[in-house]
Amino acid sequence: MAGLAILAAGWIYYKKRKAAAQPMAKDLTRSNDLGPAIEPVPMDQIRSNEPAPANDKFPLKQGSTGKRVEQLQQFLQSRKGAKFPKFGIDGVFGQETLENVQKLLGISEVTEPIFKTNRISDFKTYVYKS
Repeated sequence: MAGLAILAAGWIYYKKRKAAAQPMAKDLTRSNDLGPAIEPVPMDQIRSNEPAPANDKFPLKQGSTGKRVEQLQQFLQSRKGAKFPKFGIDGVFGQETLENVQKLLGISEVTEPIFKTNRISDFKTYVYKS
């Protein structure tokens, strides 16, 4: 019986030592010794590595996605000097693309004749492969 008590005491001692040796996880949502608080990122600002399903029928407008939108973004950047600092050229006609289209082309939607006249389809795509 004494052996069992020694074994139990040893086991408890071992568990306490093991728990003390492992660092506790810190709560990163509150300000602490690691620096300022980390704010959660809204879901609409998170992009995956996979391109969105193509939805690039004319007219191209906010919400459109796909190869033609990526070509439009390439065109705006290389020929018109557009900047896409937040998401880059990603084939998604979001707020950045809308602002660039309005500012540089003076329109809100890109129709097929505008697309063809400017030879936007000549631009190579990297996100949406042919």
